[in-house]
Amino acid sequence: MQIYLAGAITGLDWDTAERWRFDIKNRIERRSEWKVINPCDHIPHVKTFTEAIEKGCMMWDLWQLKRSDVVVCDFSHPTSLGTSWELGIAYEKGIPIIGVHTEQKPKDTLHPWWKIAAMHICKD
Repeated sequence: MQIYLAGAITGLDWDTAERWRFDIKNRIERRSEWKVINPCDHIPHVKTFTEAIEKGCMMWDLWQLKRSDVVVCDFSHPTSLGTSWELGIAYEKGIPIIGVHTEQKPKDTLHPWWKIAAMHICKD
């Protein structure tokens, strides 16, 4: 089984974008043989992202997403364009989506499509 970790990266500091993914990946991989895809693991550490680098990241992320059995998505940053793409593609392909929502923002701030796409939304 492959799990893809979706959620905002652009516009966040690295620790915010990566920490929850790191924690979930470690917890899942410690208890199972499931493969967990963390998009942060392959992002190059460069000062400036060129369009070519962005395209490469996008292509790799979407390729891994489409091969996944489940998507776990951080719903804490509901304005993320990339997250909306990830959710739309997963939904279209029939890949179950589990949303993780912290209490920092009320659940009703989520776009209705995010709520509809998710099989389940749970608290962090």
